[in-house]
Amino acid sequence: MILPCTREHLLEINEDLQQSQIDEAFDSRLLVTDEEWLNSWARSVVVDGKVVACMGIGPLWEGVGQAWALISREGFERHGVAIGRHARRLLAMALDDGYFNRIQATAVETHPRHREWLRSMGFTCETPNGMKCYAPHTHSTSFLYSRHN
Repeated sequence: MILPCTREHLLEINEDLQQSQIDEAFDSRLLVTDEEWLNSWARSVVVDGKVVACMGIGPLWEGVGQAWALISREGFERHGVAIGRHARRLLAMALDDGYFNRIQATAVETHPRHREWLRSMGFTCETPNGMKCYAPHTHSTSFLYSRHN
């Protein structure tokens, strides 16, 4: 079931994730502060009453958004295709709607599956050499991906 994302969903899924996954998704804490925004540009995937994924796009400035996704191991392994399909629809809707001209996302080099997933979502890597010490709580390299009109 696809539902508007809530703070409760974020708290529930955070219990299943490593800190590095949370940091990568929320390199801007403003993403979770506005309930109206959560209802507009963030979705949760709930299976058998359990939140297996939360995803959304947070506004950075006019026309530019930061995409994020928190996907539990169960969500990725059992429902990855369906979650990916919904993520692509959410991204397309945000760009087609004209609310965003550009949507970007980051992925840490220590999570190659995240980088593959972003490419499968239609994102292009803008920093092939990476960005050193970009993500919070890590000294690893991150990569910036974008998708735009």
